[in-house]
Amino acid sequence: MEGLFIFGCLLVALIWWLRYRRAREIEAFMDSDMSILETMRPEIEERTVDPLLAKAEAYIQRATSEPDSAPDSVQAPQYQLKEVILPVAKLGLLQTLERELNAGFRLFINMALSDFVKTDVDLGGRSISYLICERDSMKVVAGIEFQSGSDKTEEIEILQNIFEQIGKPLLLFPQRNQIPVREVKQKLALIRSELDSTRICRKCGRQMTLKKAVKGKNVGKRFWICVGFPGCKGVVRL
Repeated sequence: MEGLFIFGCLLVALIWWLRYRRAREIEAFMDSDMSILETMRPEIEERTVDPLLAKAEAYIQRATSEPDSAPDSVQAPQYQLKEVILPVAKLGLLQTLERELNAGFRLFINMALSDFVKTDVDLGGRSISYLICERDSMKVVAGIEFQSGSDKTEEIEILQNIFEQIGKPLLLFPQRNQIPVREVKQKLALIRSELDSTRICRKCGRQMTLKKAVKGKNVGKRFWICVGFPGCKGVVRL
């Protein structure tokens, strides 16, 4: 009886040892498989990655990395409209010039020299404050620029040289908020012959011709009359 008990104990111990050894073998086998799997994981993931899933993960990562902003915050616009387009001095002179020039001319503001000067020299992005052109032919009549102290002396000399070479007058005005009308008229008188050579009838839009009265109370006085006269009654007395 005692021998049978000892045999049973040995059998149980043998079974337990065999099961333990089997468990260790399975564990070792699993460890080796996992190490192989880990080495192959990048290749497997690269082959099996879903493009949509990758985009979603990238979006989530980007969204979580950006700082939270208040939902009611409004981003300032990148472009805004200026309240004033022209400074007071330029606006005042512009209004006076528009009153003094007849309808046969156009007045351009801040005109780039490269738009009407042909040259191989780099103009450096220079512009002229005002450019007077004939309305129909768009031929340049004269340029107008501001003088604002010694800091612009070199620039003025460059502009004078350019206009001298292209054969057009350059009128210079002081940099002031208010320029008297009398002073503007005096400057325009320097180019009056060119300004008076063209005039457009305000009534019909045709050319006008310069005439001199030979009889009546206005004898000897000059006046503009529309070429469509007497069909058009456009007359401008000087």
